[in-house]
Amino acid sequence: MKKILFSTILGFALMFILISCGEKEELIKIEAFNPEVGVYDLGDGWEINPTTFVKGFIQPEENGTYSAKVSFMIDLVKPDGSKIQNIANGIEEKSQGEKFTDLKIEAQFELDTTFSVGLYKMILNLKDEHSKQTVSIEKDFTLDNEE
Repeated sequence: MKKILFSTILGFALMFILISCGEKEELIKIEAFNPEVGVYDLGDGWEINPTTFVKGFIQPEENGTYSAKVSFMIDLVKPDGSKIQNIANGIEEKSQGEKFTDLKIEAQFELDTTFSVGLYKMILNLKDEHSKQTVSIEKDFTLDNEE
């Protein structure tokens, strides 16, 4: 009887250990928030300055320094509905002595006078280069000839 009881308890313990070891740590999901688009009339075109914040990215630590690496690609939807893919791209890479709460992504590009005035949509596609997770965020903005 003791052997059966011992075997049963041992079996449950082994099963619990295997199940616990089989669970993967849940990955934090990357999020983008607070998109803004600054538009500046240059006279012969416009300077566009999109920004957004990102959180939920992986932050490897080495020797007490945490690093963040998030790449971006910007698509632009014109007033007529046509889309320009990858009008701007880049990577934001930073490191510091403590974990990041968020990371500010900033870009800059110019549109010449062939772009008509009207309502545009910026689509900011972001990728955490450590986890390979992606997220997109959109923001409308207007091109006009008034300052």
